[in-house]
Amino acid sequence: MRILVTGASGYIAGRLLEYLNATTSATLVAASRKPKQTTGAHNTMVDLDYSSLKSLREACQGVEVIIHLAGTDARSSAADPAGAVQVNAVNTGRLIEAAVAEKVSRFLYLSTFHVYGSHQGPIIREGDCLRNSHPYAASHRAGEEILGRYLEEGSIGGCSVRLSNSFGLPANESSSCWTLVANDLARQIALNGKMEIQSDGSPLRDIIPMTEVCRALRFLAFFDGRLSEPALNLGSGKTLMIREIAEMIGARFKNKTELEPIFHYAREGPKSIPKRFIFSLEKLESLGFQPSPDFGTEIDRVLDKFLVDTHE
Repeated sequence: MRILVTGASGYIAGRLLEYLNATTSATLVAASRKPKQTTGAHNTMVDLDYSSLKSLREACQGVEVIIHLAGTDARSSAADPAGAVQVNAVNTGRLIEAAVAEKVSRFLYLSTFHVYGSHQGPIIREGDCLRNSHPYAASHRAGEEILGRYLEEGSIGGCSVRLSNSFGLPANESSSCWTLVANDLARQIALNGKMEIQSDGSPLRDIIPMTEVCRALRFLAFFDGRLSEPALNLGSGKTLMIREIAEMIGARFKNKTELEPIFHYAREGPKSIPKRFIFSLEKLESLGFQPSPDFGTEIDRVLDKFLVDTHE
């Protein structure tokens, strides 16, 4: 199988390329607009020009599956909403057009949990109303809609993957992943022995280890059959308060160093426990995927990197 992975210089793609290379015999094509920043194991490197259909079609030649991970993050989307639409929607549409022309079988588009907006109930399912108008969410929703049109026509298979909050060690040292909650907290405690938490610790997050993200994307890429759902949720299915995430990381730190972790919260704890939500994985599980997120191992990899750095 020949798999094209876009956004190859980015956080998720870097880890995915390493994972696929280690666990499959697929021919991997790593595509990026910044090829010099791309690291990780892969078979072929291509420089994508989204303004050129010819460039995109050449990249898609002989490809069976595209995993489209190129996109803007929340901060850059807010700073440049038009740019977010260009990257997350327009460029996605152009790549799908090229994929259809080259008869690619499956297109997996990485979207985001944030398309749902404010929690609409105790369980968040794919059929819920998408109401978030933030440029990050809205531009990804537009990308989903473009893919959805091609899926309805039957001109290509695939789905959008609505990812929650991933964390873990990046493959690329230049990756801008250290603002992610779990990564930030693990780095803080490893470097300083304490965590500065910019809240009372009550906000809720569904976090998912990066290894689990890679495992799920591999499952969808190699799934033997038709992906009948236009969108699938991808998370751990476990909702934690930031306070609980910090305590879990602190416990791993203490186990490694025998030092007592220190927690500094910006505000006092909440007077009431927030209502937890469930980010439903029922549709993904119905395909045969069995979630098994290993939080401890992923946390340890981040801690070990910075604990080693501080002792060198």
